[in-house]
Amino acid sequence: MEMGVGLVFLSGFEPALDLCAGLLDVLEVEPQTFWFNGAASTDPPQVDQRHLRYLASLPFPKLVHGVGFPIGSTRPPDPRQLPALKETLRALQPPWFSEHLSFNRARHNGVEIQTGFLLPPRQTAAGIEAAIHSVRALQSELSIPFLIETGVNYLRPLPEEVPDGEFVARVVEGSGCGILLDLHNLWANERNGRQSIADFLDSIPLERVRELHLAGGHEHGGLWLDAHSGAMPEGLFELAQSVVRRLPNLGAVIFELFP
Repeated sequence: MEMGVGLVFLSGFEPALDLCAGLLDVLEVEPQTFWFNGAASTDPPQVDQRHLRYLASLPFPKLVHGVGFPIGSTRPPDPRQLPALKETLRALQPPWFSEHLSFNRARHNGVEIQTGFLLPPRQTAAGIEAAIHSVRALQSELSIPFLIETGVNYLRPLPEEVPDGEFVARVVEGSGCGILLDLHNLWANERNGRQSIADFLDSIPLERVRELHLAGGHEHGGLWLDAHSGAMPEGLFELAQSVVRRLPNLGAVIFELFP
């Protein structure tokens, strides 16, 4: 792996970086966490320059992983975020940029709705085409490769939808992008009654996987939640070891640990 093993950076993790300096190869940065809104609701977000300079100064290579610019919607990614995103990418120089195959914007009765949460798209032919269109539009604005993250889905599979792995594969093959494989998302999906991890992995082009996410979660209300808190579930690390051997172009493994 050319990047190695690392963590998602969060404000407050500074002491951990000192303690783990010899163990970390790379940091993953979520750019929207250090952007702030403009004076008007229609203004583009602005980058916190002090925070950006601090991140750029850290002695680790950086990855940039979006959390507010998803591409799984009939609504394209918000173009107002592009200037802040490009500024962040120029400063941190990541080898690729990744975002979620999810959506957080919709239009209903002529009114745009912000969901405030990343939601799973419909896994239909129309959903595949919408995601491909969004990926291509975003890729045309970037000078580095783009990856889609395999998402978590708490909804029951519907008969008219394609399986989870086929959905990801068709979006990737139709758009030419790469994959950020989130194994804990697949773990949650399988536990919650969706496609098995084995079938999912057999359905996607594993040579397109450039990054792997690992995390922990917990059970709540009969569902396994992708909470990014606590230790990884028993067996997930062993699964990751076997999966890594199947990923010829894997560049980084990132642990997601949130307060």
